[in-house]
Amino acid sequence: MISVLSNPTSGRRTGMETTAFEEVIPSMEEGIEEQVERKFLTEKLYQAIRKLQPDERELICALFFENVSLRSYARRKGVTHRAVQKW
Repeated sequence: MISVLSNPTSGRRTGMETTAFEEVIPSMEEGIEEQVERKFLTEKLYQAIRKLQPDERELICALFFENVSLRSYARRKGVTHRAVQKW
C-alpha cells in the first residue's frame, strides 16, 4: 500500500494515499505573492479532495499524483477502461 500523505501546509493528515504531491518548498525565483498564492491554492485543493468519496479520492490520487493511466487503474480495480471513464 502507498503511504498516507500529510497536508504540507497544515501538517494534518488528509487520508489521501499517494506517493507524491507537489513541491511545497517555494523556488528561489518565486516572489512572496506567488508563495502565498501557492499555499492558499494547495490548502483549497486539499479541502476539495477531502470532500470526495473514498473511491473518488483514490481515483484522483492515482491519476494525478501517482501518474497512473486510466487503463492501469482499471486493471488494478478489475474493471474496464470505459467503466473508469464513466466514474
